[in-house]
Amino acid sequence: MSSLKKILTLLLIATLLITQAGTVTVWAQETAEVIENEEEGEELPFEIEAQSAILIESNTGQIMYEKNTDVPYPPASITKIMTLLLALEAIDEGVLDWDEKVTVSENAWKTGHVGSTMFLEVGMEVTVEDILKGISIVSGNDACVAIAEHLHGSENIFVQHMNAKASEIGLTNTRFQNASGLPEPEHYMSARDIAKLSAYTIETQPKILELESQRKFTFNVEDPQYNRNPLLGHYEGADGLKTGWTREAGYCLAGTAQRDNLRLISVVLNSPDERTRRSDSKALLDY
Repeated sequence: MSSLKKILTLLLIATLLITQAGTVTVWAQETAEVIENEEEGEELPFEIEAQSAILIESNTGQIMYEKNTDVPYPPASITKIMTLLLALEAIDEGVLDWDEKVTVSENAWKTGHVGSTMFLEVGMEVTVEDILKGISIVSGNDACVAIAEHLHGSENIFVQHMNAKASEIGLTNTRFQNASGLPEPEHYMSARDIAKLSAYTIETQPKILELESQRKFTFNVEDPQYNRNPLLGHYEGADGLKTGWTREAGYCLAGTAQRDNLRLISVVLNSPDERTRRSDSKALLDY
């Protein structure tokens, strides 16, 4: 090979090596960027304003979104899910009957003067079915005390059963002080515990969805009271589960919806207003 040919061959090899090195460098940079983006996590198409929130698949418990899920907050009337669970279990066990009459005490009547009420009166005899509707649909605090006293003689003893059940099903950031969710020191639940309780109740006592999905209830007053759940009738597949509000708790909602064979449970705690509670819950379920 002539000297000129050798020089040209060497120049060609050098050019190819430089080009390949440049390509490898660019590819390595792009790969690093992809890895870095993956480590940062998926950018969610929404922001949750509530202080605490969770989204799970009901049957498996798979968590799809979480925010401050183990921080305890006042749960307000979401507490009533546990009250309903114990009452429905008592019916299953034959301890309680749907047509059985509950006699309203003065204590239950007084509780109805604080927050939500189904307008029970002292000495009134009300069926268990109406009491449970009063708890589910209009969130009656008076109804919670009435069923608690009917089952265990006093609300305090009933609360002991609530806490025992919480321990049984693995709620680790929950403590009940009453059956209604009215504010009391050391009465709290976490979003994770609420989601777990909701899933457990839906699985073992599906009757709760029939109660909670009803839109209105009329008892002892002329005009009906309406279910406060903002998802009912406004979100496809929504059939529960429980709203809550106190000054201490803010606006709360344990929501659930089913489409085809997929049931999701969303929980938002300590939302600043009703609009945010609704929009956060819809965003979670949409996601």
